[in-house]
Amino acid sequence: MIISHTKKFIFFKPRKVAGTSIEIYLSKYMEENDVVTRLSDFNTSFDETNYRIEAKNEGSFFNHIHPIQVLKNIGLIKYFFYYKFTVIRNPFDTLVSMFHFRKSRNLGFDEFVKNIGIDNSPFYYLTIRHRPIMKSSNFYIRYENLEEDFNRVCEIIGIPQGELPRTKTKYRKSKNNYRSYYDEELKQFVLKKYRYIFKDFNYKF
Repeated sequence: MIISHTKKFIFFKPRKVAGTSIEIYLSKYMEENDVVTRLSDFNTSFDETNYRIEAKNEGSFFNHIHPIQVLKNIGLIKYFFYYKFTVIRNPFDTLVSMFHFRKSRNLGFDEFVKNIGIDNSPFYYLTIRHRPIMKSSNFYIRYENLEEDFNRVCEIIGIPQGELPRTKTKYRKSKNNYRSYYDEELKQFVLKKYRYIFKDFNYKF
């Protein structure tokens, strides 16, 4: 994750939404008192862009930290006055990406979805109970519209626009459309399990 006390913004990093690419890009413009959590090193087996990132002021912060923990760490005033953004992606597509990322578990796709799955909801809402009034972000970058939405954020937070690095792109060898992974039963399971994301962001199968 990234916290800029200089430019007063927070980037929350969900899983499998190009978060690493965004962190690498933003980290170039962070100053000494800002927070940059550590990342894994560049790996030619997984990454297309060679990168290097220097962690700063991690303290009790970490990569996929829950928004509530950030609130507790920086305090209520900073949390609600800082500009907060994250990335949203269609759960059907996210699950396929996560399945390939964690293929070492040797699970079939159905088993993976039903028993492990992926829960990015804390990055979109502080709590389910307070969904209508306690959203954790001011802006949601659409993964499907990544470059354009990220450039919009850069304009708002005062960082130069540019091309995002390509990282973690080689895990998913198959380029099949995500729809080919689902039968009707699994489709209905996902629609129910991630119903808040489908409803609030108008994603479809």
